[in-house]
Amino acid sequence: MFETIWTWYPPVGVFIGILALLSVVVSLFRDAAKITKVEKAAWIAVFFALVGLELRSIYRDRSAHDREQAAARKEQLEHFTKIATGLTSAIDQEQKHFDATVSEMQQLVNSSNVISRQSLASLNSVTGGDSFCFLELNGARNGLVMFHPGDYQLTDVSVELTDYTKPQDENFDRQTVPPHTVWPYRYELANGDREDFLVRFGAINGFWMETLQLRRINGVWQQALKVEQAPRKVKLHAKPEIKLVRTQIDQLYSGAAANKVEWCSFVVYSETNPGRRPNPCIPNSQN
Repeated sequence: MFETIWTWYPPVGVFIGILALLSVVVSLFRDAAKITKVEKAAWIAVFFALVGLELRSIYRDRSAHDREQAAARKEQLEHFTKIATGLTSAIDQEQKHFDATVSEMQQLVNSSNVISRQSLASLNSVTGGDSFCFLELNGARNGLVMFHPGDYQLTDVSVELTDYTKPQDENFDRQTVPPHTVWPYRYELANGDREDFLVRFGAINGFWMETLQLRRINGVWQQALKVEQAPRKVKLHAKPEIKLVRTQIDQLYSGAAANKVEWCSFVVYSETNPGRRPNPCIPNSQN
């Protein structure tokens, strides 16, 4: 009970009001000349007690207000924490859904890419893709071989060989040329020190040309060759965009060390039907 009484306090200003009331009452009903020192001391003690109680009420009211504000802030913080936790959970759930959707889409893209690659590989297996073959010297350096370095089989291959040195033309067809194969090409090389060939190839997958130049150096044939691929679509009255797909030059070939090989220009693309031309590698040639 004592603790309850001690902790209780009236609203701020009550003790100040009592103090003011007592001051008025004492002034009206007590004669100052008749008040003894003991009574004065008692009234002063009462006044100080009332002031002390008022100060106590002020501090206790401030403490109660601070506790209420702290409790309110704590409640708001807990409420915001719950909201934030809910939002975080919702965001995490949405992120999981998004990641799952992206993963499924990536799987679909990967599956589509696999199907596209498989379809392209199947198509290339039928058409030959970007594969090509060409002629080169054999290992013994005394004849020619046909080499197919590509990954897809060539079908319905036609070869037109023009020897500008002899001169001599030769045509032959081959139904299929398997990938990564080398097979002999029977052709007797000239007895001189040079051979200049223009070889035209055609197959299901397109057309390409080879410039093959042989030079006998120290009694051994050395070669320089380049393969150029013609576009599948050609604009009328426009020079075709020829693509160089292979260059192969022996180290002992003339000009190879300085990278200054003189290539023969067998074909003039502005001509509709050039036919046989003089050997452009030999000045004043009348072949």
